[in-house]
Amino acid sequence: MMEIGTKRTIKPYPNFSAADDVQKWAAIVDEITNSTVTQHQEVKITLKTYVGKDLEDYFKSELTGNFEQVILGLITPSIISDVQEMNKAMKGAGTDEGCLIEILASRSTEEMHNIHASYRFKYGKSLDVNICSDASFMFQRVLVSLAAGGRDQSDIVDGALPTVDANAFMRKKKGTEKFGPFFVQETKSIYFFSGV
Repeated sequence: MMEIGTKRTIKPYPNFSAADDVQKWAAIVDEITNSTVTQHQEVKITLKTYVGKDLEDYFKSELTGNFEQVILGLITPSIISDVQEMNKAMKGAGTDEGCLIEILASRSTEEMHNIHASYRFKYGKSLDVNICSDASFMFQRVLVSLAAGGRDQSDIVDGALPTVDANAFMRKKKGTEKFGPFFVQETKSIYFFSGV
């Protein structure tokens, strides 16, 4: 009979118990999924204070693969996760444009300001500088504008305004105006687009 599961360690753990491991994994999942990100941050501080370990480092040493990634994702504040994903999207050859668009187009003005501050703190440079060095002219302009966080956050929309703007798009489409549609996308609230 072929032995399985020996690729990750040199030799089997002598006190292995599948039932014990299931209980430990279930306890981790239970703790992480039944507490908030804010509570996770309190646990991080407490663990560091009393044990001298970082929670992320602890999980990285104890977990592997997709399970590790899911647990780390659940304990990471969304702003930090956004910052890390955006940096990863712009790092190295090529750009993960989908990642940048997803984050920049879906975050509120306040979240964008927090992302800017966190990005500068974590990586020592401006998010705008990295976007400009990684994207080409028109795409760069749209990304920088979205990153500025200047979108209207109001949920009140003048019922006639989407029709007026849609008609303006059609008129400008025939001419040479290239920035009209982008300006509307970068400055209008998400509620505006439900009426277009």
